[in-house]
Amino acid sequence: MNVKKLSISIIIVMLLINIMFFPKIFAISEIIKAGDDFLDAGDNPEDNIIDTDNIKSTSSKIYNILLLSGIGVTVIVGAILGISFILSSAEGKAKISEALVPYIVGCFVVFGAFTIWKTAINVGNRIIATSEETPTGQTPPAVGYVCPECKLDLGEIPANVVVGGRTWACPHCNKQITPQPTSGCFCSICNRDLELKGTEKDKAILGGYPVYCKYCKKQVDIKTN
Repeated sequence: MNVKKLSISIIIVMLLINIMFFPKIFAISEIIKAGDDFLDAGDNPEDNIIDTDNIKSTSSKIYNILLLSGIGVTVIVGAILGISFILSSAEGKAKISEALVPYIVGCFVVFGAFTIWKTAINVGNRIIATSEETPTGQTPPAVGYVCPECKLDLGEIPANVVVGGRTWACPHCNKQITPQPTSGCFCSICNRDLELKGTEKDKAILGGYPVYCKYCKKQVDIKTN
């Protein structure tokens, strides 16, 4: 069996698989109608939301069909080569041995392509799942910032305010301010940031010692956020 006969055998097997798995034949008018429907759907995108679940299902079916086809072709061609090798003469066996090289290379190419396809699908699914959990253009809000004017905790603020260094309207004093990081220690009475640092902060938190609040003008206990 030479390379030409091997190629013909592969083509015949592929045609048979194509007939078994894709028996439906479309008329030209049906193809044109499907194209017109696709263009009409593009003109009205709000009425035609893409069904990602359907796309995933279709992609999975195509992948499985093509994978089974590839396995079938590989097994059939391998069987043909094996039988021919057993029944051939010494000269024929030498030719079949030469044909094994493109056969093995073809197996690596085919199954390597399927591996890449499956990996791309899995990565795409993870990206879609992530985008559904965190919608595009939205980032988690920033926390741990206080107003530099009234020293009250700002709670959750847009992350782009902090990253971009923008001003923000304080919900407590209604001033346009640039949020500043909190020390994490607040007065238990007025709820203002005590701006404790270093050793003083460690003693107040670990030792539970009261500290002086310059806003209440007294010794107060602290609370941490």
